[in-house]
Order: sequence, then structure tokens, then C-alpha cells
Amino acid sequence: MMSMNVRLLYFAVLRDLAGRSEEWLDLPPGSRASDVWNMLRERHRALAGYRQAPMTALNESYAGA
Repeated sequence: MMSMNVRLLYFAVLRDLAGRSEEWLDLPPGSRASDVWNMLRERHRALAGYRQAPMTALNESYAGA
């Protein structure tokens, strides 16, 4: 199966905590917003303490976890 290449845009506090305004990720097919959040918590130490994901938008529409 092919992976999905997604572009993440960080805003406000998340941008400050992640230390960047955007990032590209290769995700397995069927990945959900909650999967991405857990991956980001592992990659960025400053996000590790945040259990609840922030508001997430996919293609300019808000999405649930």
C-alpha cells in the first residue's frame, strides 16, 4: 500500500511548541487525526504533555479525532 504524504500547518501556540510553521509527514493509509497527533507528541518533546489534540482541519474543514 502507498503512504499518504500530508502537509501539516502549525498555528499559534503549536507553532511555538513545535518550533516550525509546517511539516510534511508520510502516513500509512487510513491514518486518522488522532494518529497524527500521537505521532507529533512523540516527535516533539514540547507536545508530549498534551494528551488532547487541538482543533484539526483537513482541507479547510474541521475534523474530529
